Amino acid sequence: MNWAMDGFQNIILRRLGLDSVLLPAGILLAYAVVFFGLAVWRFRFE
Repeated sequence: MNWAMDGFQNIILRRLGLDSVLLPAGILLAYAVVFFGLAVWRFRFE
């Protein structure tokens, strides 16, 4: 949640460009990939 809020604050409050959101968005994407992989591995359908 902190990474998403940091990205929003970079654009809205700090008036930084879209390139300031790349790091928070990349970290959120990495979390999504890791947890999706764990879910697929754990809840494998037969």
